[in-house]
Amino acid sequence: MNLDAGSGFLNCHHLETDALHCDVQKSDFVDVVCDVQNLPFKDKCFVNVYAFHLLEHVDNPIQGLRELIRVAKKKVEIEVPHWLSSNSKQESKNPFDRHQWSFRISWFHNVLRNIRHHVKALYYFPRLVYIHVWIYPKKIKATITEEAILRAFVAPAKN
Repeated sequence: MNLDAGSGFLNCHHLETDALHCDVQKSDFVDVVCDVQNLPFKDKCFVNVYAFHLLEHVDNPIQGLRELIRVAKKKVEIEVPHWLSSNSKQESKNPFDRHQWSFRISWFHNVLRNIRHHVKALYYFPRLVYIHVWIYPKKIKATITEEAILRAFVAPAKN
């Protein structure tokens, strides 16, 4: 079974029939109401984990990333708005819909340095819009160290 974290009211990005859908808000599309920063699931209990347009909303994206990696066996797939995108800033009266973070490609490389991953910028010509990340925790013990956290916030961004 797969996990679709941050399913929201209608996650059109990756709505799978064999996925368990979780979100911090209850809706018709959500199976489990929970916070991605503290998932109520056992380690490596999902084959693949999908989190599209989720990390920019949470208080601590690194803790959210740790939890997504913890519950995945094969792959974690993430998509966030690129910091240069017009989608990177989003205000809302609903606190769960606000964007608290914007991301650079180098942020993911710094945080995931000891974890096998691939990061790609997605363009919708002529604009840079999203960052898509594939994380493969299967063959190694995937951990995000405190050093990686410091690098993520103090290292100069190149992208």
